[in-house]
Amino acid sequence: MALPMLTDTSALAEMMKPGSPAAAWAAARTVQEPCYVSSISVFEVIFGFQQALLRALRQQAPEDAAAWSRRGEQFAQFVRRDSFVICPWDGDAALVAAHLYARLPSPPQAGWHRTRSRGKTKTEIRRSWLLDVMIASIAVAHGLPLLTRNTIDFAALSDVLPEQWRLDVRAFPEQALR
Repeated sequence: MALPMLTDTSALAEMMKPGSPAAAWAAARTVQEPCYVSSISVFEVIFGFQQALLRALRQQAPEDAAAWSRRGEQFAQFVRRDSFVICPWDGDAALVAAHLYARLPSPPQAGWHRTRSRGKTKTEIRRSWLLDVMIASIAVAHGLPLLTRNTIDFAALSDVLPEQWRLDVRAFPEQALR
């Protein structure tokens, strides 16, 4: 039996690419060996689809709007399968997140700013970082390793956690596909 792991938004995005090894891994998940996804990652993906849909409508591009709407529906069906467990944001996760965000209120300079902040405002950067903190806190609260392509930032969060909380950060897709 495979070790249960919480997939973050970057891992979830890889799973949605048709024909990718990550998509094959996700398709192999069963009720006995499910894929755990945070409610925050579901929010991030749907929010992104909604932003693209609204942008297409503003640009009067009905074909693009319809395509984004379809992608959103496909994603909703994808994560509603019995082989997916959506882990909620709850009180335990909120306690962990408060601890993390108080100690690291903005992303570490090492990787995040170079790779994810291009063209974003400071507010957008802080919002994205807060969502990462929330995802990490769900992993800790549920006792699940976090499967991500963004190991640098999540490792920085792990470094500020007290010993009783542990964030086990794993690289995606390598560790998931073994």
